[in-house]
Amino acid sequence: MKFITKDWYGKPCPKVGFDLSIKDSTPTQWVFSVNVQAAKSKQSIAQPNEYKEGLWEQDVAEWFIANPANGRYVEFNLAANGAWWLMAFSKPRQRIENFSANFLTNIAEKEKIKTSSSQQEQSWSAELCIPKKLLVEILDEGDWTYNVCFIVSDVSNKSQKRYMSLNSLSSLDPDFHLPGEFTTQLTTKSLLPKKAKLLSWFVYMVRCADNSLYTGITTDVSRRVEEHNGVGDMGAKYTRVRRPVNVVYQEEVASRSEASKREFAIKKLKKYQKEALILR
Repeated sequence: MKFITKDWYGKPCPKVGFDLSIKDSTPTQWVFSVNVQAAKSKQSIAQPNEYKEGLWEQDVAEWFIANPANGRYVEFNLAANGAWWLMAFSKPRQRIENFSANFLTNIAEKEKIKTSSSQQEQSWSAELCIPKKLLVEILDEGDWTYNVCFIVSDVSNKSQKRYMSLNSLSSLDPDFHLPGEFTTQLTTKSLLPKKAKLLSWFVYMVRCADNSLYTGITTDVSRRVEEHNGVGDMGAKYTRVRRPVNVVYQEEVASRSEASKREFAIKKLKKYQKEALILR
């Protein structure tokens, strides 16, 4: 989860975080989730999970997505109780005509925009699941940008609001409707879960204090040499009485299985053959 730490005026603010992801690792459902470490405003103008305009009058997270190629952008509001709102704009604060009546009602019913929420005494979190198809129909395909903003009640004075923005915007007073200044890129690829990096395996040889050669396998040659030299208690029994050791050869292979096969082959070599391999 990413966090915004300063408000519109650069002052430290309540801990607010957000995350953008893809539901079930598929590119068709995009998920916007937020976490606010501050007590929510007491009154809500909307029922839980209700579609309602005016949520910015209370504590709310706002997600803006823009297509710089045509100037269009959308605004999502997400409240502490899961209430939400969506509007499309053709330019800053210029709503697309009849959007709610002719577009949103049908698509929302068909595609089932879903929200969920969890509220605690001093924090709240919420999640909005959006079909990518809906965004494409509004914005058209392209290199989209986005901004995430929050309006949160001041901890010391509930009548005062704190305004926060992921992107730095140029307006002196809080104004989130500046799509030309959104700098964070939004693509399906950027939302995909990061694939775990496969471990590299190495076959290595170290020269011991008595000039003998020891062959082993590892995923981290530097760490393994340190272990052979007494860091921790994972060093090999052979090297334990022949310290210090120095790495003189290493070879990267595709897998642990391949590393074990190569280790076995090197161990079968005569010492002069191992020395020749080191010099190669």
